[in-house]
Amino acid sequence: MEIGSILLAFGYGDSDPKKIGSGHINETFLLEDKNGKKSVLQKINTKVFEKPELLMSNLVLVLDHLSNSDYPYNLMEIIPTMSGGQYIQDSKGLWRMLSYMKGKEASVRPANLKKAEVVAEGYGNFLKAINTLDPKRLHDTIKGFHGPEKRFQQFVDSTEIAAEDKLEVSSSLIDHALAFSQLTLQYSKCCDILPPRITHGDTKASNILVDKSGEKVSAVIDLDTVMSGFIMNDFGDMVRSMCNTGAEDDNKLEAIQLDLENFKGISTGFLRAFSSEITQEELDSLLIGVKSILYEQFLRFLTDFLQGDVYYTVDYPDQNLNRAKVHLKLLLDFQKREELFIDILNECLGQLDE
Repeated sequence: MEIGSILLAFGYGDSDPKKIGSGHINETFLLEDKNGKKSVLQKINTKVFEKPELLMSNLVLVLDHLSNSDYPYNLMEIIPTMSGGQYIQDSKGLWRMLSYMKGKEASVRPANLKKAEVVAEGYGNFLKAINTLDPKRLHDTIKGFHGPEKRFQQFVDSTEIAAEDKLEVSSSLIDHALAFSQLTLQYSKCCDILPPRITHGDTKASNILVDKSGEKVSAVIDLDTVMSGFIMNDFGDMVRSMCNTGAEDDNKLEAIQLDLENFKGISTGFLRAFSSEITQEELDSLLIGVKSILYEQFLRFLTDFLQGDVYYTVDYPDQNLNRAKVHLKLLLDFQKREELFIDILNECLGQLDE
């Protein structure tokens, strides 16, 4: 179906869709009807979400649960088709329409400790509210989404089919990927003792909407990867995405490191919101989550480069290679300064007890 037919099916035939968003996976369009009402049209990538109907089932359940709980933020609404359906599915994917959420995206990298704290507290409050729902009620929208074991095997497989020029240019990265493989075992052992939780799955700052001041959360968005998981993954992904001192694909690697101030803000905000729910085992796992997520994302970008950029959207040929280099630099930085991160986390925990 052409996008015009999709719009007609949702009753927006007179709208001019404008592409928005910075995500790597789905396509998102902003619509405005003749009365000025805004909505969001999304095309779900079915190469990533192979069973998008399960994604929609999860979304309905999550929104219903949060709307009937003491949840402090605004929630999106699913806008039905003219025939009353929740989505339209064609050969190119699944199309859905959601209400437009007012607010601005938090900066990809929060400008200071306070702004990082606000974002992390938002995620902490989301996790606190959604974890009154049984994780078993949610489908896995992407099997094995987080966890370096699966990503390591995909990486190994990609080295066996990659073109020679790609193997040559990434040889140093491949060596590092193999050298850090012990993290897969450390992660697996950690998972064995952690309670199953519902997690957000994509805790970057841009999935938090804030008010004009940037100091108050209005909504948590992008709920497509909300499913059973471990708290350490959401914490680790906040650190990965919000503490990078450069761009995700920065080619000036000498300037890339993890921002300790933002790490402190993340730790303070998240623990303030979620400390009443977190177990000791989960606390002990948080920094393992940071290492694992950095390694996992390094593997994912490197694998996609070796496979010919089949997963992530790229704007130039070596973008995934540069993304992999950045994440390796972040992982090496964390390894070098791990004691500092331990001290900061303990300091934040101590402040909660005062």
